[in-house]
Amino acid sequence: MSSSRLTSSLYLLTFALLLQNVLGIDPLFRRCSSNTNSTATSSYKTSLSALMGSINHLAPVEGFALGSLGQSSQDRPYGLVLCRGDVPPSDCRTCAVIAAREIRKSCPDSKRPIIAILTPTSLARLMTRTMLFNEKTTELLSQLATKASYNSTKLYAAGEMDLPEGSMKLYGMAHCTRDLSSGDCKKCLDGAIRDLPRNVLGIDPLFRRCSSNTNSTATSSYKTSLSVLMGSINQLAPVEGFALGSLGQSSQDRPYGLVLCRGDVSSSDCRTCAVNATGEIRKSCPNSKRAIIAYDNCLLKYSETDFFGQIDDENKLYMLNVNNVRNPVLFNEKTIELLNQLATKASYSSTKLYAAGEMDLPEGSTKLYGMTHCTRDLSSADCKKCLDGAIRDLSRVAYGKEGARVVGGSCMAIYEIYPFFKA
Repeated sequence: MSSSRLTSSLYLLTFALLLQNVLGIDPLFRRCSSNTNSTATSSYKTSLSALMGSINHLAPVEGFALGSLGQSSQDRPYGLVLCRGDVPPSDCRTCAVIAAREIRKSCPDSKRPIIAILTPTSLARLMTRTMLFNEKTTELLSQLATKASYNSTKLYAAGEMDLPEGSMKLYGMAHCTRDLSSGDCKKCLDGAIRDLPRNVLGIDPLFRRCSSNTNSTATSSYKTSLSVLMGSINQLAPVEGFALGSLGQSSQDRPYGLVLCRGDVSSSDCRTCAVNATGEIRKSCPNSKRAIIAYDNCLLKYSETDFFGQIDDENKLYMLNVNNVRNPVLFNEKTIELLNQLATKASYSSTKLYAAGEMDLPEGSTKLYGMTHCTRDLSSADCKKCLDGAIRDLSRVAYGKEGARVVGGSCMAIYEIYPFFKA
């Protein structure tokens, strides 16, 4: 999700619960002050450590704490901690401690950092009628924003709304830090709600990464070759759901790139996703020779070195459904069984290196749904190897969760207890 509106005054999301960050999942976002005039001195760091200890101790009591500590104005930090309104004190304490440790590790010399932690969740049963869903989402969140701003001492509200799709419900939450006035809370939430539908509907990337190596800075001739290459493979990808290529006069200025669209995605949606991915990655990584971006519908990557046929173990994203199953041991066994079957099918029985399917669970009417997919530059054996690693990862990081996915630079594996793919 985009963090452009998730400022220090707001922590708002839908369809998710705050979890302890014990699975090695990265924070939603973190930022350090880049101003060299805002470098922390040793006395500032000492004050900050003491302040964080104090407000982390107080925050679990009411879900919020703020304070200031220091001998002089130059070395006095101001800080706050906000836990989601539905989080119990024990989880609040755990999250606050982890956040403090993580931000000090990531921004050791910064006077003005911010961090937000949550576990990404799969958006359960997202309606295909996206316009109606968008309208209902905005309607519910607007109601909750008003309630949080003017009818809650915690500046917090949560609720639900019936959807026209039968038994489905929409759940939402709005929350502000309590240093804001009611008017400013409402203003902050209104801005976030305007941005949220775009993010919820999957227009923003799942992840993107640029090469940070200064030796991997794109020259003008490399950029020209890359633009032509991306245009070419974006034209080819919608036909078969995959395209790759290389273009350039010399080895120094020759990019290698590929686009993979999910196996159940239509040609028109593949084309749209590929074009969006190209525009976004060029905007985000304008001078990088090596970059990758992943959306729900497609994956795009390029590099100055020939990576075709090689398993990408560096780029991975894990997303978890926050709900827990009743019998994690049995559920995990069935999940691995289904995904292993699909991994074999994708690797050896599909020209697309793609497979999706379902399995009945012993708990009545519940079904388990899964998907596996590889980039088609891999051999069948390497596809299977990549998927086997992804499945091992999921069984470890998502143990007992109703759904999860791992999206990598060479393969992906997904499971849920609802039908998330097109037949």
